[in-house]
Amino acid sequence: MAHWVGQPLKRIEDPRLLTGRGIFVADLPLREPYAAAILRSPHAHARIRSIDVSAALAAPGVAGVITGADVLAHTKPFAVGVDAPVKYYCLATDKARFVGEPVAVVVARDRYLAEDALELIQVEYEPLPAVVDPEDALKPGAPFLHENVGSNEACHREIVYGDVDGAFAEADVVIRERFRYPKYSSTPIETYCVVAAYEPTSGVLTITSNFMGPFILHALVARAGTGGESSALRRTARYRRQLRHQDQHLSLPCADRAERDAHRGDRTMDRGSSRALACFLQRRGSRGLSRAGRAQ
Repeated sequence: MAHWVGQPLKRIEDPRLLTGRGIFVADLPLREPYAAAILRSPHAHARIRSIDVSAALAAPGVAGVITGADVLAHTKPFAVGVDAPVKYYCLATDKARFVGEPVAVVVARDRYLAEDALELIQVEYEPLPAVVDPEDALKPGAPFLHENVGSNEACHREIVYGDVDGAFAEADVVIRERFRYPKYSSTPIETYCVVAAYEPTSGVLTITSNFMGPFILHALVARAGTGGESSALRRTARYRRQLRHQDQHLSLPCADRAERDAHRGDRTMDRGSSRALACFLQRRGSRGLSRAGRAQ
């Protein structure tokens, strides 16, 4: 590491990109894919009273609309790395728990049509008290984010290595301070991309993405979407070092490829939603989606 710090490093990705040999999502061999767009919650904490997707279903080029009711019926919660029994789905099923949480997904012949249909979905929210300070969330009387947990403490772990008390007692200097830092987000140039293709004859769903941990995600997605039938799910990350694209979306082989990669603001398909949506579609079949998501 000391040999590299402060030294110029030869970039290994430049020749491929400068010579036009970079592979983007639009370059993948897709056969007439569908595109998906997401409707997100404007509330930090709100109960979803109703969702009316009838107008969106009637919009031009729309194949289907997926809501929390569909997710509950056809998928299981994702495994989460905490002690509390948090039920985490790809869409909000009963209430929105953060601003931007996916509430509905429109699948259409291209991205433009999917985005237009989002404007037609009517969601009735019941705003609930929101707590933005983690310490306030632990105080008595604070509203629960997950009622079934019965607390806002999702996980408590104490990790000790060696003689901690002895190390502090023998230290020449001990500094005690309280640190606060704001919310932050990593913003890589390369966003996550997911392409899913379902084979009706074999019953296998193939997911291609640029995520670097395909072996971990294979088990998680299989458990959530296929009930643990990992043989029905094929995941490949062969394009993970080459995909460079400004959008994140999920595509299905069914219809027109035109304009599918249009960038339309913050409604891009996040990786959690795209994974579960792919599994949901695998169970219903891409053609069986056309009537999914009627008015709830």
